[in-house]
Formats: sequence, C-alpha cells, structure tokens
Amino acid sequence: MVTVLLLRRAPGGRADERLCEGVQPSAGYPRLTQASLRLSEMQRGTLEGRPDVVEYSARGARDSDYYVEVSVDIAAPPSGAALRRQAQRVLDGIAFPRWGDGCRS
Repeated sequence: MVTVLLLRRAPGGRADERLCEGVQPSAGYPRLTQASLRLSEMQRGTLEGRPDVVEYSARGARDSDYYVEVSVDIAAPPSGAALRRQAQRVLDGIAFPRWGDGCRS
C-alpha cells in the first residue's frame, strides 16, 4: 500500500497563520525531491503490530507549497520483491501538483 499525504500545516500540526507565505524545509521536513522517493533512500521500519510488513517512509517540504508524507507498506517474501518493484513504479509516477494561492482575500 502506498500512502501520500499533502499537508498545508505547520510541522507537528500547530496552527500557523503564516502558511499563506508557503512552507519551509526543516530538520523534520527537508526539501523533498523525486529522488527522495527511492525505496532504497527511504527510512525503513516495520508496520506497527505487523512485524512481517516492511514500512518505508519519507517526508519533506515540496517547493514552498506543502509538506509531503509518504509511506509504503510491503508484505514480506515471497511477494516482497515484486511488490517493491511495483511500489517503486507508483512512487516514480507521482506528479506533485502546485498548491496555488488559496490565501488571497
């Protein structure tokens, strides 16, 4: 399963009236590029409560538009290698939209 969240909020969910000015990269949300979405580059762990499911995750700031959180959950072998290839194709096909200026009065 591939999950992609596009977030227009301050890191940690804090309210921030300056979000109309865009988002900024930070230690927890570095600048995210398409190259950041390589499974081999993503953080790796296991899905909570399911040690047989590998979870890859990445998060970052996309341009100055929004924060992105991506997770990929892949079942263990025998289907793991094929699912990793399929998941990478999905990640390669992500086209990040421009957020637009939704803050105009």
